[in-house]
Amino acid sequence: MNDNLTQVFELSINLFQGITFVVFCNSFLTPRFKKTVNIILCILTILLLFLSISAINNFFSSIANIEILVYLLIMIPFSVFCHNAKLHLKITMPLIIFVIYMCVSMIFSAFLSVITGNDAQQIITQSSVGRFIYLMIGNTAYFFILYIVQRIYKNKINIKKPVDAFAFIAIPLLTMALILLATAVITDESTSQSGRVYLGIISFIAFIVAFSMFPLMKQISKAAELDALNTLMAKEQEMYKTEISNQKTYVEEISRVKHEMRRTLGFINLLLSEGNINQAQEICRSTDNSLNDITPAFCTDNVYLNTILNNAHKKAIQNGITACFTIKSNLKYTEGNDMLSLLGNLTDNAFEALTSVKENKLIQITVFEKGHYYIISVKNTVAKPVLKENPDLKTTKSDSKSHGHGLKIAKSIVKKYNGTINFSEKEGIFDVSLMLEKPDTE
Repeated sequence: MNDNLTQVFELSINLFQGITFVVFCNSFLTPRFKKTVNIILCILTILLLFLSISAINNFFSSIANIEILVYLLIMIPFSVFCHNAKLHLKITMPLIIFVIYMCVSMIFSAFLSVITGNDAQQIITQSSVGRFIYLMIGNTAYFFILYIVQRIYKNKINIKKPVDAFAFIAIPLLTMALILLATAVITDESTSQSGRVYLGIISFIAFIVAFSMFPLMKQISKAAELDALNTLMAKEQEMYKTEISNQKTYVEEISRVKHEMRRTLGFINLLLSEGNINQAQEICRSTDNSLNDITPAFCTDNVYLNTILNNAHKKAIQNGITACFTIKSNLKYTEGNDMLSLLGNLTDNAFEALTSVKENKLIQITVFEKGHYYIISVKNTVAKPVLKENPDLKTTKSDSKSHGHGLKIAKSIVKKYNGTINFSEKEGIFDVSLMLEKPDTE
């Protein structure tokens, strides 16, 4: 093969490997810095890996051990200083990624050694058609394996589902097997030139067809997930309909109590004027007990917001939680069902977290407007640090398929209103802050 073409191929492989190492390490861990800074750091790390490995290939003969050392010297600091996770995870993740790479390389080199009859070390190190085939197939398989592991890790693929297992694992593996078998025939000296061309074309088409299914299946999975979320949202909204119908009852109850209080105060005043102090005190105690049994009603102009607040206040009283609500906006231009799903999920998550708190239980809901945006904050005390232990806020319940959708629902509604959602934690208080753009009402 032409020396210049060989050099370009080798450099392309080096660049591809650098991109694969950095991108997947970054995807498994949570970036510490903002998106722009994170992208710049990733690009710089990729370039450093590319230049280092390329220099080693040119100036050192025993490249394997030196490449491993350079990889670790670059990737471990990148993982540790640029990501949020437990220290042992940040150190082991680059090692795991590289071990997978080494395993794939050894398997493919051993396979090509068997089918070609050449020494495995010779296939890996010497420029030949076999080496180029080995590098292309091996790196593609490595990228595919990391992609599958990452998607499963992020709960984007459920290998227990036959459709996902068939589309994302069975078909690509069969395709790789087909390409390997085609490689065995192509490298056989007895195969005719036309036969090699036909097999090459067939292998290429099979590869394109197999991996073109990824976006299609991804869209199908996404559509199924959205359907599941919509079903869950509908169930939650149905649950709150009873609370909505109770709003009128709340208002009527408050009106009745106000009327009764006026009558009772008049009667107490009469008793005091007649000197019946003991009887007046007994009526006061009885009235105080009656008032404690009444749940205060929030009466903004938004019946859906009232439902969320009243339901949260009731839960707080029942569970001995201090509730602090500051409501300076009625979220007038938002859709009611959206608010039921958004605030309903956030408050449910807050109350669930509070079940682990032993003392100083607090939930705080703040709603106000600033310019063309609604600002919403839901805070609650936590028993232990959340973001440090679980930066991706994954569900900790064993049945992850039935739980953990609340955050996805919240994010989808925030996206609908061109908003942002931020999570922060300070002095034992977990805070979910939202900024939603007011819909155009004109």
